[in-house]
Amino acid sequence: GDPLTRARAAAAVFIVAGTVGTGVFGTHEEVDHTAQEYIALFTRPAACCYYALLAAAIAALIRLSAACEDRRLSGFYLSAVAGLVAGNTFTTKAAVEMLECAAPSAPAPCQDSPFSSP
Repeated sequence: GDPLTRARAAAAVFIVAGTVGTGVFGTHEEVDHTAQEYIALFTRPAACCYYALLAAAIAALIRLSAACEDRRLSGFYLSAVAGLVAGNTFTTKAAVEMLECAAPSAPAPCQDSPFSSP
């Protein structure tokens, strides 16, 4: 039982509005790419810059959280890390799948993956 404060209610409204906005205005097309297209997409210079900035932001937030004496602020920093990781789930999942399936000792489920090694 935490009390419902004005700040928490406002935060909940922003989260719901962001979720609805993403659903309404986001893309609804399902696109199938080949392994080569995914690799080209994920290795573009802009994508690599994005990964570097994302990693730096996550590292900075983790450092800030560890150095922070205020538990609430430390929790905020960790929540921001969780949001960044969750918001990049597709990229993370695709990158991990590519790495796992490109390995010479790829597991059996990778046989049907477009990223599996020949």
